[in-house]
Amino acid sequence: MRWVKIFTALKNHFTSIRAVLTVLAFLGIASAIGTLIPQNEENLLVYTERYGPNLGRLLIATGLTHVFRSWWFIAAEIWLVISLLVCTYYRGQFALRLSRRDAKRGIGAWGLTLLHVSLILILVTLMATPQVSKEQRVAGAPGQIMALTAHGVPFDLQIKDFQIDYYPDGTPKQFRTQCAVLENGRVVREDTISVNHPLRYQGAKIYQMDYGWFLRGLLTTGGQTSPFEVVADRNPYPIDRQHLLLAVFYPDFAYDQNGNPVSRSQQPRNPYVLYVLYEYERPVKMGIVRVGQKEDVPGGNITFSGYALYTGLLVKRNPALPYTFAGFALATAGVIAYLIFNPRRRKPTQTENGGEPEA
Repeated sequence: MRWVKIFTALKNHFTSIRAVLTVLAFLGIASAIGTLIPQNEENLLVYTERYGPNLGRLLIATGLTHVFRSWWFIAAEIWLVISLLVCTYYRGQFALRLSRRDAKRGIGAWGLTLLHVSLILILVTLMATPQVSKEQRVAGAPGQIMALTAHGVPFDLQIKDFQIDYYPDGTPKQFRTQCAVLENGRVVREDTISVNHPLRYQGAKIYQMDYGWFLRGLLTTGGQTSPFEVVADRNPYPIDRQHLLLAVFYPDFAYDQNGNPVSRSQQPRNPYVLYVLYEYERPVKMGIVRVGQKEDVPGGNITFSGYALYTGLLVKRNPALPYTFAGFALATAGVIAYLIFNPRRRKPTQTENGGEPEA
């Protein structure tokens, strides 16, 4: 019958060693490309600037800028899952028949079936990872509490202290965040996060990424005083309904040979701020002022009263990861069972294995 031929053709297709190896090679090459090309950049101009307009647009159009979420990569993974499901079904049938004749060798056959099941679990979790994993950058100064629960993390983080080690020339060597893990406002753990030593807790990993400065101050215009706290990262921040403030902090201020402002070190020995004040998104005043010194601006004055070092952290969560590890554990158990109770001391005939698939 026609449907029998179609079924047989599909079975042979999904159990073909050549087809499986081709798909695996395709996924391997695509994964290698995905590690070489920056992935999932929000600003697509990054690709046209780095690779040129023609190649950049080609990379975007083909999905090579988001390989692991592209339709063709997911389609290849789904094909591989179907292939493994078909092979697992026939492996299970063979293991069941063999168990009835030889219980010991049957255990080995079930071990190989378990290996196939574990590969399916690993592949499915790897497919799910780009869809369910989350990353969030957070920043906080000592004494502050990072409300990670607002981002779906099952705990909050209190910053106890932040320290930077320096080389003799003043450049940062290592930076560490001493923190406390809070659950329902109660401290359940204290730890230190540093570069290459993340905090692992409740399925989340928190990495030490960078650091910077918070600037506090007062803006007085039109007889009204507005306190503010901004990040000194060259981005404008709103401080009231009318004004935006961009600030750059120089902990150890000086001018270089060309007359440009620089910081001789990261130690706050001579703290100055370069600022740009915007009114209704239009710049109205730019200046360089020492911390604590009052500066006149149109309609009033501005004072940068203080500064604080903040720590920048990266929070990562991958709910699929435990299932991936479970897949590897099952694969290990299956391999051990197969090696101990090897059912293939001799090659089974077509009649014996009932048409066992190639893969």
